[in-house]
Amino acid sequence: MAAGRSARRPARVARALSAEVCKLVTVWSTPVIVAIGIVLAVGLGLLVGFGPSQSSGVLPAVGSSGWFGDIFSAMDVTSYLGLVLGIVVMTGEYRHQTATGLFLAEPRRVTVLSAKALAAAGAGLVVSVAVGLADLVTGAAVVAAGHGLLRTMLDQLGHVFVGDLAVTVLFALLGLGVGTVLRNQVAAIAVCFGVLLVLDTVVEANVPSVGKWLPSAAAAAVENVGVSVGNGATAHLAGLLSPWAGAVVLLGYGAVLLLVGAFTTLRADVT
Repeated sequence: MAAGRSARRPARVARALSAEVCKLVTVWSTPVIVAIGIVLAVGLGLLVGFGPSQSSGVLPAVGSSGWFGDIFSAMDVTSYLGLVLGIVVMTGEYRHQTATGLFLAEPRRVTVLSAKALAAAGAGLVVSVAVGLADLVTGAAVVAAGHGLLRTMLDQLGHVFVGDLAVTVLFALLGLGVGTVLRNQVAAIAVCFGVLLVLDTVVEANVPSVGKWLPSAAAAAVENVGVSVGNGATAHLAGLLSPWAGAVVLLGYGAVLLLVGAFTTLRADVT
């Protein structure tokens, strides 16, 4: 009997995941978030690529790895877009009062959370890939205009994309965890951005030994996994965890929040 229930569990998760994917592709917020990422990537890339001359020496030389890194810097925003998507995946159920129907259709809360975790990670992946493709087109346009070499552009894009993809997926799971604990969508987004942009910054500036374990610094460590230093090597910024340690820390934050959310959601009234 137990073996039968175990065998049916993947099928239940698959059905719940299918429903979550359907929600993501039909609600207006998903394409808007993707569009924001693409517009920022193309806009900043064109601004740097075709903007004023670098004669002041403040910015990296045109065509250098650092210069292409500036062109692709808008890709960093995708992690925050993934965070918002993760929050919306859960809090949207309470905002639009669909949570009751959701849990009536699938009473097993762990199954629902598993499907939502997969959907949130997939959404983060899609956002990152979409922005990466937009940056690829922008970089190709810059190279076609005679600024830099194709190989340098592709190398730098690859280095930036790897870290950004990992952080965006991890931030989507982190957002899902926060949204599971804080059902109010506005409050969840406000808390996340308050912690990442204010609290983390203050702690990192005053207590670096603690700050490096916070989400912002852990994300910076993961993004640094393939940073180019011009010779194909990877750089490791002082004061940060290793990229793998940063990934584990972010995954840990998300996992703890999801466990807390699962524990409270399993016992909470959704009406």
